[in-house]
Amino acid sequence: MAILVRGSVEEVKAYRGRKVCTKIGTKKHQVYFRVEVDDFSFEEAVTTLRGSSNVVMFDYSGSEPFIKGYVPNVPIEGICVGVKVPVGADMTVDEVKRLLAEYPSWVTLILQLPEGYKNMELLYNINAKFKNVRFCGGYLFRLDGCKVGCCGADVFASKGITINDNNLIKDGCGCCMPTMAYEDVELEITTKDERQKSSNGSTLPKKPQKNTLFSSMLTKGSVAF
Repeated sequence: MAILVRGSVEEVKAYRGRKVCTKIGTKKHQVYFRVEVDDFSFEEAVTTLRGSSNVVMFDYSGSEPFIKGYVPNVPIEGICVGVKVPVGADMTVDEVKRLLAEYPSWVTLILQLPEGYKNMELLYNINAKFKNVRFCGGYLFRLDGCKVGCCGADVFASKGITINDNNLIKDGCGCCMPTMAYEDVELEITTKDERQKSSNGSTLPKKPQKNTLFSSMLTKGSVAF
């Protein structure tokens, strides 16, 4: 099992390029990062984290004018830059085409669907036409070629990481693995090399132990579609 951890640029920088895990109960689980960025931290994220093997996504929550007009100093590749856009139950292919035209080509639009949304035929057709679109929310069935979840198995595959996502029904959050906040987990660097040390030669300090019970977050009930 792997865990997706949401954290800021400053929180994730100490772990860039390293193999990181967290312990839940008696088991250790590999950690990947979903970095939360805005107008003030986006450029630093692109510069310092876009090539990190354990960073799979930049989750942008800043202003529309900034991200729409941002001109990168370095190529933005090998990383999913997700921008959430709420849509209604009457969403159309033409509406999605118009939305995409407003953003740079390296942005992935994460269309937030209304609760209970089930029109899989339309979502499949949208993904057949537009590669930079994902779907979150609704009550969906994971089809091959249909990008369900803010961060799906296909996002990991683009970085050469294989994730087994056996949950075919996606109700609400459709991410391919449990997602936790940085402050709710204790992270451990498992690679034993010089990158574990700070500039003065001391090892990086461990985060304090958390008392949060995580086991329930890994349990998913089955539902009929």
